[in-house]
Amino acid sequence: MNKKDCKIFIENLSKDVKKIDPSISLFIFGSFLREDFYPKASSDLDFFFIFEDNFITNKNNILSLSATIRKKNEKDLNLQMNLLDKGIYLDGRFLTFPKDYIKYFSKKSSVIKKGGIRI
Repeated sequence: MNKKDCKIFIENLSKDVKKIDPSISLFIFGSFLREDFYPKASSDLDFFFIFEDNFITNKNNILSLSATIRKKNEKDLNLQMNLLDKGIYLDGRFLTFPKDYIKYFSKKSSVIKKGGIRI
């Protein structure tokens, strides 16, 4: 695994997420975005998906996303991904993240949405 492989994976995943459902928001955060990513030291790619659903996420979208990630990860990259729907995110009662974690995401993540990417 190297940084170039990771960047290609992110770009391809972004395009495929758009094909699955253009309303899915894709965030990247962590060491790759901070530029202290060390593939040989077991760094991973950290992603966060938010579905536009309200409390009941479209099962087919999740299955399609899962299959796409498995298919695209031919270089066997270390990945960490979280799923959340917009209803839960906006409601807040069901979040298991502490407030400082949410602040971290708002300051330290980059939005990848509708096939676009910022790295």
